[in-house]
Amino acid sequence: MLGMLDHQFSRKWLSLITSGLYGRRKKFRDNEKYDVDFSLAMHNRTGKYAIGRDLLESLRHEFNDVIFWIFALQQPPSRLASIFICKLQWVQSQFNARSIKYGFQFAFRSNSPRLHLEPFTVLSSVLRREDAVLIHDIGPITDPELFEVALYKIYIAAFLQIEKVGPHLIFASQASKNEFDRVYLNATPASSRVIYPPINQKNDYLKPSPLSSVNKPFFLTVGSVGIRKNQLRCIKAFAISGLADSDVNYVICGSREPGYEEVADAASNTQGVVLLNYVKESELKWLYENASGFILVSLLEGFGMPLAEAILHNVIPIVTQNSVLEEVSGAGSISVNPLSEEDIASAMIKLYKMSDDERLERSALLKRRTSEFSKAKFVDGWREAIKKMKEINASFLPFDG
Repeated sequence: MLGMLDHQFSRKWLSLITSGLYGRRKKFRDNEKYDVDFSLAMHNRTGKYAIGRDLLESLRHEFNDVIFWIFALQQPPSRLASIFICKLQWVQSQFNARSIKYGFQFAFRSNSPRLHLEPFTVLSSVLRREDAVLIHDIGPITDPELFEVALYKIYIAAFLQIEKVGPHLIFASQASKNEFDRVYLNATPASSRVIYPPINQKNDYLKPSPLSSVNKPFFLTVGSVGIRKNQLRCIKAFAISGLADSDVNYVICGSREPGYEEVADAASNTQGVVLLNYVKESELKWLYENASGFILVSLLEGFGMPLAEAILHNVIPIVTQNSVLEEVSGAGSISVNPLSEEDIASAMIKLYKMSDDERLERSALLKRRTSEFSKAKFVDGWREAIKKMKEINASFLPFDG
């Protein structure tokens, strides 16, 4: 196991502890640096990973160890080791999700405060009030039908711990914060704030590669393919719109998640729909640059990085109304009811027939909106959050275990 990691396993910062049966140092040191739990980097390369990567690249000096499950490493373990470690972490999380209600938790952690970049990892170490948790969304709680039962149970236990302990909370959007506040009325976090992820500038040095299987004009959807992203309704809406008779295509690309098979079946039986299994970065750039519109009518989103990419490429989007996607895109987008195929179809027709003047107006609104999500604001927001959290932590009264 340790040989697979190619790293020296440091035991000095680990202690086996059980909730209700552990101690804390007698004094919380001023300016104590946070450990960062970046376990999600072993299995996740979506927007959640990008936030953690950007945070550590920009403010690495503000943190102590970077943790992958129970290992303090300079970089994520190898792919093979990651698979093995993730399985162990999964088993531990399932065990703790059941046992924590009885006051027992099998977990490792250091004495330093810890920043969790995902609520899932809360069950991997005993949560303390001086810790911090980054929350992208509370989808497993509000929309459990979109997740596996075992994963839902882990998140239920994790969020109950967050509500009970009251660590510092950082949200990726105001919509996510509002939803948490609505569901967890008894939560009293040590502090709470919203820090938007950065919308990174497009890569002007990457040469776009055309896709021979895609003909213009086309609408584009990028993101995991399945129930959560709602592509099945979008495909049905595209059929209702009749735009395929005008030689308009609808291109979908992304990784697979639950519900993929139904989307793939619908795509293969609907005129004008192209489902791409995998695209290179250069091909994805070509898709963004040549799309006539972007469609992301998800049932659940934490932030919507593909939408941000579309906005950077000056593509007018159709998004879910009253969601974080509407929060990100602002007045420049077209908002629809994600459960109404007719509503989505009408928006597709509107977008296809949109005048050049309206496109320019909406593009200007979208460009103005992206200024709220700059890398500088992201870094400044986190730097200020870390400073404030340390100040609050220094005021906590120590206790003996």
